[in-house]
Amino acid sequence: MRWGCKWVFAAVLMWFAISPGVSDAASFTFSTAAKTAYDKMNAAAEPELRTKIASQYDTLRSLEAKGDQTDAATAALHERNEQQLKTAKQRIKDIDAAEIAKLDGQVKTAQAKYKPLFDGYTSLNKRIEAARKLKNKELNAALKLQADIMKVTIQLARDDIRAKKDKLKLAKSAAALKAKRAKEPLASIDGLKTRIQAEKKAASAAKQAGKTLWSSFNASAKKNAPRDALSDLSGLLKLAGQINAAKQNQYVLEQKIADAIARASSLAAV
Repeated sequence: MRWGCKWVFAAVLMWFAISPGVSDAASFTFSTAAKTAYDKMNAAAEPELRTKIASQYDTLRSLEAKGDQTDAATAALHERNEQQLKTAKQRIKDIDAAEIAKLDGQVKTAQAKYKPLFDGYTSLNKRIEAARKLKNKELNAALKLQADIMKVTIQLARDDIRAKKDKLKLAKSAAALKAKRAKEPLASIDGLKTRIQAEKKAASAAKQAGKTLWSSFNASAKKNAPRDALSDLSGLLKLAGQINAAKQNQYVLEQKIADAIARASSLAAV
C-alpha cells in the first residue's frame, strides 16, 4: 500500500510539472488577511445575501477539490498509459519473434551443413576447367562424371535451403502483417495527445482569468461590498466549471488512449 501511494504521488507531481496552469492548484484559497475581511463582510451582510455568498463559495471550493481529484486520477492514468504503451510496442516488436528466430536458425544450420558440399562442387568445377585447358580427355571425363553425380545432391541441398528460406520469409511476412494490424489502434494516440494539450491550455486560460476575478472578490470583501463579492463569485463559478470540464475532458482522452493501447496489446497477442 505504501509503495502504491508513493507511485500515485510521484505520478501526480509529474503531471503537475508538465501541465500548464495546474502547478498552482488551490487558486481560490484565502490568505489570512483576506479570510478576515471575508468573515467581517459576511457578518455585516444581510442574512439572505450572506447565505448566497457562503453557498457559492462552498460550491467553488467543492469544484476546485473535484478538479484536483480529476488531476490526480488523470496523472495516474497518464503515467500508466506511458508504461503500457512501451509494453505494447515491445509486444508488437516481439510478434512471432521466437518462431522467426527458430526458422532463421534452421536456414543458417542448413547453410553451414551444406557448405562443404557446395565448396567441394565449386572446387570440382575448377578442376574440370583446368583439365579442359590441359586437354586431358580422360581426366575431364572422369571429373564430369563425378560432377554429374554430385548435381543431384547439390540440387537437393539447394532445394532444402530454399524451402527453409521460404518458410522464414512467410513467417516474417505474417509477423509484419500482424504488427501492422496491432499498430493501427496506436495511430490515434498522437491526435488524442494534441487534444489533451488543447484542453490543458483551455484550463490554464480559465484559471488565469479566475485568478484575476479572485483578486477582485478579495478586494470586494475588503471594501465590505457583498453584492460585488457575490457577482465575483458567480463569475468564478462559471470559470471553475470551465476548468473542471477541461480537466474531465483530459481524463476522458487519457481513457481513450488507454483503450487504444489495450486494443494494440490484444492484437499483438493473437
